[in-house]
Amino acid sequence: IAYGVTHLDCAAAYGEAEARLGQIVNRDYQSQVTTVTKLAPLTELPENASDQEIRTSVEASVYKSCCKLSMPVLPYLLLHRWQHKTSHEGRIWERIKQFQQEGVIRNIGASIQNPEEALQAIADPDVKFIQLPFNLLDRRFQRSGFSEEAKNREDVIIQVRSVLLQGLLVSPMEIWPEIAGISA
Repeated sequence: IAYGVTHLDCAAAYGEAEARLGQIVNRDYQSQVTTVTKLAPLTELPENASDQEIRTSVEASVYKSCCKLSMPVLPYLLLHRWQHKTSHEGRIWERIKQFQQEGVIRNIGASIQNPEEALQAIADPDVKFIQLPFNLLDRRFQRSGFSEEAKNREDVIIQVRSVLLQGLLVSPMEIWPEIAGISA
């Protein structure tokens, strides 16, 4: 935070991350940093889940995040999996938008995995935050046209993750994976 970090990323799926951030941020840094969290991965939710099952799963995730983060309103809630935008006939996304209308979530967005998902997310006017994997070796997002589309959405925050390939790019070459046909 002292070096200019403005947003901290966590998720229901990241163990104790929400609880720890909730203790630290709300005690000392609430006015200086914004916490971004993600909906639980909902792996237990079958595709044919009932409306009540979907509602219960989404509500449980949101309320647990609020409690762990010690926040009555989540500044940003992202889909942990972009497919939840349309899976379950779009009912997960609809419930999140309802939470936003009710004032429990201020902004919604998505953690995406690839350029196709990024292009879909940047085209959605409800999406105000996109988290994507990007590093010095990966040019997929520039080639896909995402960078150009993002320029037209000044209302969206773009956050990158894995810029050092989860530490691999700053690790000794001896621990790099060997890939057939590619030499160091």
